[in-house]
This record gives sequence, structure tokens and C-alpha cells, in this order.
Amino acid sequence: MSNNDQKFDDRTSAIDARQLKAAQREAVKHERSEVKAASRAGAFPVARERVFPWFLVLLAGAAGGGYYYYGDTINERFFSPVPELSDVAPGGLVELRKAARYPTASAFVLSTAQPTTPKFFILGPEGATSVSLVLTPDAATVAAEHPRTIRFPVELAKRFGRTPAVELDPGYYDLSIEAADGKTILSRRLFLGGSGAPDASYQLRLDGIHQAAALRHALIESLRAALEATNAKAAEFAKIARKPARVKAWAAFHASWIGQYPPEPTEASLYEIWTSIRSLHEAQMSGAAPNDALARDIEQKLSAAGSR
Repeated sequence: MSNNDQKFDDRTSAIDARQLKAAQREAVKHERSEVKAASRAGAFPVARERVFPWFLVLLAGAAGGGYYYYGDTINERFFSPVPELSDVAPGGLVELRKAARYPTASAFVLSTAQPTTPKFFILGPEGATSVSLVLTPDAATVAAEHPRTIRFPVELAKRFGRTPAVELDPGYYDLSIEAADGKTILSRRLFLGGSGAPDASYQLRLDGIHQAAALRHALIESLRAALEATNAKAAEFAKIARKPARVKAWAAFHASWIGQYPPEPTEASLYEIWTSIRSLHEAQMSGAAPNDALARDIEQKLSAAGSR
């Protein structure tokens, strides 16, 4: 076979292969067209691929994740012993309900309705039917002349209880919750009363109380000094045998003593002490013997006044 003949045969076979592939594609296309036409005519159903219901898996996963994320919140809201509370600080209700997960836990939150007369919401340990709330003032920070400790029982129903409104002078208090046996189960230091915070009004009131307390203390010390001076001179002058000499000596001492005697106090208890010291002193001006019983009584009253 010549070279030309070989080339001709190669081209012919290449053309035949391409035409064959084209014919196969046409045949497949024609077959699909017939199937679709028969399906539309209702001759037979078209087979469909089975689709795995992935959407159900996604739905179940979302539900499970939602419960994992929100389950505790749902349980705490609908099954917690702590009811809905609208007058507490943000997060206060959540704090109580989270504590309720644990049988031995205790917690409290403060009502925000009226800071000047606060009330408390309390969660006690499981099984407790009552607890005691104790408020111990820090005397140096409470804006009151005589801060007082407050204690009252709190009845619990399903671990939860609340106190009535408590009237408090503003300042810092040590709050403690005690079990029935007196054991402290929770304690915390916090500012109570007033506006609920140590503002300028509280500070002004506290400064005034501290100034008044300082003046009172100075007055008591002045009265004590006057009493001690009177007792000392009475003992000294009692050694003078002649009465006229004692009277003359006391008159000289009285002139300097009365000039340093403190002014008349307005507080009733201090006024009583003030008058008693003057009576004790003036009795010596007539040459009378020292009144040791009255002096001791005045000293006791001074000690009581100073300890307040």
C-alpha cells in the first residue's frame, strides 16, 4: 500500500470514530426525550433518587443545642423555688436561681424599690424553714449617733423568703444569715440606707455626726478634769486644820477653777453631771468635808457617758 493510501485510510477511520461518538450521544438524548414524554403522558413513573432527610438531623441538632444552651434557664424559670422578682438589681434574680441549683447553698438579693427602707429576698439551704437576718452597723461609717444592730427571723417556703422593709441609717453594715442553730451560713458587707450609695448627702450627714461626737467627747473630758481637780484640792485642803484658812484657800482655787469650767451642756445626762460637779465644788467653799460618795457617783456617770 502506498503512503497516500495509508494516509487516506487513517483519515477515514478517524472520521468514522467521531461520527460514532456523535451518533451515540444522539441516541442517548433521543432515549431521554422519549422517557420524559412517556412520563408526562402517564405511561410510567420516572424513578427518583432517594434523598436522606438531612433536615431532620439539623432540626434535632438545633433542638439539642438549644436545650444545652437554654435548658438551665428554662428549668430555673419554671421549676425554681425563687419566684419572679421585678424590684431587684439586674442579675439578682439569676443569682438567686443559680444558687437554688445547689441544696446547701444560700443567697440573698436586695430590693431596689426603696433604698431608704430596704428589704431582702433570701434563699436558704434545703430543709430549712427559717433563718435569721442580722445587720451589724459599722459605727464609724453609719450616719447615726447610736447605730443599732438589727436581727429578725425570716420564714422560708420551699427555701425562699423575704423580709419586711427595714428602716436604716445610711452606712456600711455587716449582713449575715444565720441558721436555726445560730451558725452563720452567709455573710457580706454592704452599704445600706439613704440613696443606697455613699453620696454627698450621706457624707455631709456623717461629717456632722462625727463633729458632734468630737465636741461631746471634749466636753466629757473637761468635766472629768474639773472633777479630778476638785477632788485633789479637797483632799489637799482637808489637811488645813483651821476652817477659815481652808475657806480662804478654796476661794482662791475657785476663782481659777470656775474660769475653766465648761459651758452648760444641752444633753440631759451631761447637764446632770455638770450640775453635780459644781455642787460638789461649791460645798467646799464653806469648809465642808469632802463628799467622797458624791464624787464616786459622778465618776461612774462620766464613765457611762464616755462609753456611749
